[in-house]
Amino acid sequence: MKKTILTTLVASSLLLAWNTYADEAILTTTSAMPTMDMVTTAVETGSISGDLSMKYDLIIRNNNILSDDEHNNKSYYTKKITTADIVVPEEVTKKAKRVYFLVEEGYSRIFYNKEMAWVADEATNVKKEYNYKIVDFTPWKTKYTFNTVDLVKDLKDGEYKSVTITLVAEFSDTDKLYLSNMAYINIADKQNILETLKYEKDPSGTSYFGYYDTDSVGKYLEKLGEKMTREKYKATLTKVQTKLKTLIAKNEDSKKQILKSITKEADFATNLDKYIVYSETSNLLNNVSGATINQLQKLRSYDLIDSVFGK
Repeated sequence: MKKTILTTLVASSLLLAWNTYADEAILTTTSAMPTMDMVTTAVETGSISGDLSMKYDLIIRNNNILSDDEHNNKSYYTKKITTADIVVPEEVTKKAKRVYFLVEEGYSRIFYNKEMAWVADEATNVKKEYNYKIVDFTPWKTKYTFNTVDLVKDLKDGEYKSVTITLVAEFSDTDKLYLSNMAYINIADKQNILETLKYEKDPSGTSYFGYYDTDSVGKYLEKLGEKMTREKYKATLTKVQTKLKTLIAKNEDSKKQILKSITKEADFATNLDKYIVYSETSNLLNNVSGATINQLQKLRSYDLIDSVFGK
């Protein structure tokens, strides 16, 4: 067979890493935006997929699957994609054994850049396969909704996962044609969803617990220390630090209990206010703890300086 080199776009996505159940609040969920690199991919002319790929190249490059981030960033138990811009040529439909959405964990090879769109539709099922999953393609549908547990194998609370969904025409076991871009769906944990809802409730960040002037906290502690000897101040700070660790652990346990109690989508709204209290308390305790540690470090450095100069 004669080989024709076609230029395609491959996506390598930059993932945002954040800590979950850490002492500080995590980042609001956002979609990981792919970084585009130009590469060349060999397509076998003479095969059904190769011939149709060249014939309908423009249509394929404009087929647009999108992650419905407006829904996905605020929903843990279901995820959505929009498919309003999908066009499957009649010739492809007639020659293909089946046309379906391929669901894969992580990131696939082929990517075509597209714009954004929002159209609502009903839920659909995900079929399990050996090392991937498929969703039947329905020409009239403009939005697909999935249960999150169906998209990822053995999904556990607290895990961060991602999947890609691509439209595929299958002509044989070895001959398949990618008919669209890949939609990236990030599956964050419950705390991340609550952080998104928390930000949506107060986008201006007017909470007094959101930011602390740690320098002022340190100066306040130093004024307290001026009334004590250095050794007494050090002993007091050490005792306070131990108490703060206990309070931080207790607060984190309470926050985890809230996350554990969320078993359906409606539970997020029910528990949001309680979560905000524990989240802001966590910020407060961690900032005071940080200021206390800084004071202890200063005292240790003073002790070292004194020893060097023979005081």
